[in-house]
Amino acid sequence: MKLFSRVNAVILTLLLSLFSFSALAANKVQDVHFKKGATSAEYTGKVQGYDFNEYVFYAQKGQALKATLDTKSTKLWFILLNQHIENRVDLSEYSESLNPQGAYILPYSGKYTIRIGHYRAFARRGEHSEYKLKIEIKYTILCVIAHLPSYNAHILLARLLAALIRIYFALTLLLITNKV
Repeated sequence: MKLFSRVNAVILTLLLSLFSFSALAANKVQDVHFKKGATSAEYTGKVQGYDFNEYVFYAQKGQALKATLDTKSTKLWFILLNQHIENRVDLSEYSESLNPQGAYILPYSGKYTIRIGHYRAFARRGEHSEYKLKIEIKYTILCVIAHLPSYNAHILLARLLAALIRIYFALTLLLITNKV
């Protein structure tokens, strides 16, 4: 009788490990790679039920991330994760986290993950959605300044401000002389 219970225990263990492995295997993790000289990359994917897909990349503090999700479905969410960010960042088109150009300025250097999944009501129904994700990362003036020694950053900002003031006065003078 003990042999039978051991066989049952082994079979049960194998079945449970098989089912748990298949449940974990449904989520897809993709490393993001940019072609040489490119600042963007595109990926296509499909999400079904409670599964989600992740896109992992490394970026520097101050870079601008613009991620767009092209899909016919309104059932998908996509967020940005980083170990230093307490809450996930909503990357959807109307998110308050994005600047007017639709980009999110990365607050830390390091590893970031974009995760795409279904809203819970659609996941329960086991629905599937296809999408195309475009990830674009660009340097901003903030990124350049953040990587300069502090003395050089102050000089750069002062020169930039002086140049903007000169342009402003030149344009003002030009408008005044054209109106007269």
